[in-house]
This record gives sequence, C-alpha cells and structure tokens, in this order.
Amino acid sequence: MKNILILEDKEKTLTALEQAVREISGHICVHKATTYEHACKIAFLHQIDVFILDIILTTKVPGDISGILFAEQVRKHENYLFTPIIFITALSDPKLHAYRRIHSFGYLEKPFSMHEAVELVEAALKYSPPVNQNQVVYMRKDGILIAVKINDIQYVTTNNHILDIHLQNEILKIPYMTIKQFLKSAGKGRFIQCSRNTAVNKYGIHSIDMTNKYIRLSNGIQLEIGISFCKKISQEILSE
Repeated sequence: MKNILILEDKEKTLTALEQAVREISGHICVHKATTYEHACKIAFLHQIDVFILDIILTTKVPGDISGILFAEQVRKHENYLFTPIIFITALSDPKLHAYRRIHSFGYLEKPFSMHEAVELVEAALKYSPPVNQNQVVYMRKDGILIAVKINDIQYVTTNNHILDIHLQNEILKIPYMTIKQFLKSAGKGRFIQCSRNTAVNKYGIHSIDMTNKYIRLSNGIQLEIGISFCKKISQEILSE
C-alpha cells in the first residue's frame, strides 16, 4: 500500500486531487491535510511515499510559503531524505530555493489539470529512492550498545525471547527484544514482517511465491510466509 499526503488549503482542489490520485490504483491511501500542523502529524504517524504540497497555505499572510517550510522539516528526517515531493504553485521565485534545498520531484503550476497531476504522481510512485548504506539500528546486549548497519541485515527471527539478527556471515543474538521492537528501531519501510517470528529486509528479496507461501532471498534462503501475513505482503511488496 502506498501512502500519499496532500497538503492543500483549498477544499475544492484537495477533493479533486484526492479523487484523481485514488483512481491511479486501489493500493493507494490518500491522507489529506489543510494545515502545516496536521500534515506534520500525518507524516509522523505514517510512512509517506509521495508528498503533494501547496506552497501557499495562508493567503492572508503576506509572503506565506508554509508548504516549503513543511518540506524543509520533512527533509530533516532520515526516512524522508529522498521521498518525492511535488509542489503546487503559481509562484516562480520559490522554485529555485526548493530545487536547491529541498530537491523537489516536480511542480504543478496553477492552473493545472488533473491529467497533469496524475501523470506526475504516477512518475513519482515509480521512483525508487536511494538506500542509505550507512543507516544503522542500535541494540543493547550485555549492557553494551551495538550499532548494526541496516543494509547488512538479511532478516531477523525470534525464538525463546531472543532476537536473531541474520547478517551475511554471522548471527547476532539480542536477548529480550521482540520483532515489534526491532521494526520500530529499524524505521519504517525497510523491513516487513512475513510471519509471527520473522521479518525480512525488503531489499534482499529475490522473489515471492504466494502460492506456496515463501520468500526467496538473493542468497537462496527461503522464508515462510504466515497465512495471516499474506495480505500484508501483497499490499506492501507485490503492489509496489
């Protein structure tokens, strides 16, 4: 399931964009916000895949660029360093700033058609942001804080209150850590739980066999997909 956040103060435009984006795919969840504060809450609670931001949210405030200010805050979070941002604007001056500082994906210049919007959103959904090779997850073992590169983790399993972190050449055992706690520490979007006691690094998946319910990793290892996790796997991976 892909999450798209639309930040737009004009209700008519907001509704039209929502309807147009929903028609792209049944695997899209549209989150709507009319204020900077509401958009911040949504971005914190959900992993957004595409942002559509109106630059001016308060016409009563001279020089308002709330949309750009929100985008600047978004870019400060590691999960959103490369997430596509589409600006809605009738202005020319903020563009240079946005391109240089925020790395926007594209613009919808007013007045724009819903056809233009859909084409740009479809392109943004196909964009694969680069993986931060140095991103780490921190875990505590025997009173020592251990940093492990997320890119090195193939999958994790739990057994008897011990989390086994399967790296390329070793298994790191972390006592009293659950799958849920690990997924929270690792951040959203990188790992997906495929059974009650297993979560897999999505970037290490070679193929998925939904008929026989297993995931094959690039190194040949096969991981079972639990029956109750089939729908989640389909929505989060197969629909991408």
